[in-house]
Amino acid sequence: MSDFTLDLCPQCRRQLEGAIETSSAIVGGIQMVVMRETSDRNWITCDACNRTVCKDCCVKPDSGYCDACFFKYRIEPYLP
Repeated sequence: MSDFTLDLCPQCRRQLEGAIETSSAIVGGIQMVVMRETSDRNWITCDACNRTVCKDCCVKPDSGYCDACFFKYRIEPYLP
């Protein structure tokens, strides 16, 4: 994984795979950045505490929060 040294989930010890790819361009004088995950990415980095865990160890991995922060900050009412 690029720019990523942790290779095992700290909770379940599964191998963490995949990456987030970024590309950028200047369009009409405005800097645009696109972030895209590879199809094999099986981990998230929590938006609140920056902890990296595998998606299987999260109740709602698409929220961007680990379980501890998901429940601590009561994120569920804010999900679509």
